[in-house]
Amino acid sequence: MAARHQGHKTQTQHRQQRDTTNPIEVHLIGQWYWPKSVSRTKELIRVLATNTNNTFIQRIHLIQPVHDTPAFINKPAKKHLLRYFERILVYDAYFPMEMFLRKLEWATTSHSGNLLASGAFRYASQRLKHDVVPGSPTKVAILANQDIYFDTSLQLLSTSPHSDLSQYTSYFLSRYEEADAEADSLIGTQCSKDKFVGSHDAFVFIPPLPGPLIERCAFELGSWGIEARLLWEFEQFGITGRNPCKDIKIWHVHRGGLKEGGSDAGSEVSRKAMPEVNVDGKSSIAFPDALKTQFKKVVDELWGLQVSAQKS
Repeated sequence: MAARHQGHKTQTQHRQQRDTTNPIEVHLIGQWYWPKSVSRTKELIRVLATNTNNTFIQRIHLIQPVHDTPAFINKPAKKHLLRYFERILVYDAYFPMEMFLRKLEWATTSHSGNLLASGAFRYASQRLKHDVVPGSPTKVAILANQDIYFDTSLQLLSTSPHSDLSQYTSYFLSRYEEADAEADSLIGTQCSKDKFVGSHDAFVFIPPLPGPLIERCAFELGSWGIEARLLWEFEQFGITGRNPCKDIKIWHVHRGGLKEGGSDAGSEVSRKAMPEVNVDGKSSIAFPDALKTQFKKVVDELWGLQVSAQKS
């Protein structure tokens, strides 16, 4: 299957590449939960506020379990969403609630555990297809945990001449840690030759993804080795995974450095109960890189061909 897809890629990639003259819309996809601790709740609210205030994020999509969704929000209107999220204002009176509700898209899933990667990919592929209208923006989907925020470097997805994001190239970004002595001493930044351990905390892709690929990604976020497994699965369908974290920066907020106990999604306890999914050789990584690296490689290859032609 992978070989046939690679052949298809060779024949049609020039028609499938993103039109870099078009603007892009960035759609952030994730799942919200209420932590048990007040300090952790405040951290996640700050992350949500930062992403809401980011002018380069057009929409925030939350895919919530049906059983955790109050009855009044089944057909969400602005007043219903405000009722659900109004407790945020108890922790942060300056939270940009009006802007958040404008950007928010609410969806539900029948899966009762942590968000499945396949669920997020299917949602994006159905809801965020590119409109085949000249000049229409390209929709870019980003799947990330709710303790990851983006800074203004996100604009490089559309403004950098070196961005090669397309249906055949996705970005698996490694994170930076907020300045904190304890956290830095434990893990430091992942976007580093010395500290990189194969961790990727945001998946940037252009939907739709192939249906068979989506079905093979039914892993809960937080599963051991999920990033490496997802990257491997993408590669089987001819999608290159790059990690230009040196240019596009994502930031992890967890000042304690260690996961909190309890049954919260993403906690140390819940993670230990999850299976390891990058097994049987189904594992891949993308080393920290810069956007221009791929561009430079192509230029060097072309230059080498020109030199060889002149010599011959």
